[in-house]
Amino acid sequence: MRQVAVLGATGSIGGSALDVIARHPDRLRASVLAAGRQVDALLDLCRRHRPRHAVIADPAGFAALRDGLREAGLDPLPGPTAIVPIIVGETARAGRMSGELREEHGVLVTGFGYPVVPEGTARLRIQANAAMTDANVAALVKAIVAVAR
Repeated sequence: MRQVAVLGATGSIGGSALDVIARHPDRLRASVLAAGRQVDALLDLCRRHRPRHAVIADPAGFAALRDGLREAGLDPLPGPTAIVPIIVGETARAGRMSGELREEHGVLVTGFGYPVVPEGTARLRIQANAAMTDANVAALVKAIVAVAR
């Protein structure tokens, strides 16, 4: 059984991921749920999915994740939130990168593109959380760099 960490669990994309997980209980389990600020919504999800870990984001980790991605030559959008979008260009590239992150590195990062965002601005969506250590951030950046070729 695959253990899945759902970052942004209280958002629409996280909700979609949890829907897929719920449809395949023999193959998938939400072992980590992370959210930015919606404590009540996260608690509700925890009651339903029973993850091993639940995390509310800590603003202190936002800058470190963005800086690490920039230092790796990637282009996260600026902003003071835990959500870190990385513009990757074409929709097919975002899908490929998201799939490789999941399959080759065990990291669930949602990739999306047109028609959700304008053509040519497809992106990966990453969410920092308070449980991320410096080593976690470094490993995430390394995985993203590996699939960004």
